Amino acid sequence: MRRWWLALALMLIALPARAQDDTGAEIHFRAGRAFAERGRWEEACREFAASMKAAPSVGAQLNLGLCNDKLGRLMTAQRAYLEAARMAAALGEENRAEGAREHAKALDARIPRLRIRLDKPVAAGTTVELDGNALSEPAVPVAVDPGAHRVVVRAPGMSPWSGAVDAEEGVELIEVDVPPLAPPHEAKAPPPKRDTGLRTAGIVVLGGGVLGIAIGAVFGVLAMEDRDDAASDAALCNPDNLCSRDGEALIEGARVKARIATAAFVVGGAAVAGGIALFVVHGIGGEQVTGRLTPLGARLHVDF
Repeated sequence: MRRWWLALALMLIALPARAQDDTGAEIHFRAGRAFAERGRWEEACREFAASMKAAPSVGAQLNLGLCNDKLGRLMTAQRAYLEAARMAAALGEENRAEGAREHAKALDARIPRLRIRLDKPVAAGTTVELDGNALSEPAVPVAVDPGAHRVVVRAPGMSPWSGAVDAEEGVELIEVDVPPLAPPHEAKAPPPKRDTGLRTAGIVVLGGGVLGIAIGAVFGVLAMEDRDDAASDAALCNPDNLCSRDGEALIEGARVKARIATAAFVVGGAAVAGGIALFVVHGIGGEQVTGRLTPLGARLHVDF
């Protein structure tokens, strides 16, 4: 029966005279009560905290404990209850102080505790942080809210260590074993990339290949024109392919131009392929490329 009365009293607690005299504190307190009655505990906590900031009161502090309790922030709730008990006792309100202490004590079995175990011997200057807050005695269990927490350990001349731990409600003690800290790894700078000029070489070779193909096309057209001229002029070559001296010279010239065209096409095509290969190698970071053009094509050798 007494516990029921205490729980109800936390929700229906009257504002102390100081909060009633402060309009801002009263507005936030009443807003917090309204949110609490609808089960909107996060908003209720914000309003009670704002009421405490405007004018600290036992009522707002007790309700801060209640809303944090409802949100599962058990250690935070316990601290709020204990602070409310201290405030109430200072005002001579022993009944309210006792009720707050009982609520704080009821949370003991639900609050998880962490203990940080460092590798021995502990180096001088070693620091331990829990959720960004320094722990002066990490070996002493510390109460935490249920949920995720982060431990960070630092020591002079060593790489820091950090680890995550999930504190479950009702677990009496969670031990976090910190491994020996390691010396910092020296970051090795990546080796400088050798400027092999692959892109420039690719442009030059590719351009030469295109030029070779263009020369081949020109000489091919000239060869066909010479052949057609000889075939169409009866004074040069008759239908039986019997040609005069001038006709033979024209036909021979067409053959020479055709051979030049063929050679230019072969060399130009090989150069185009080599230029493309150089671009590809440049894109994948090739280390060394050597190339040589021959009358019959291009020879390319790549070392990685």
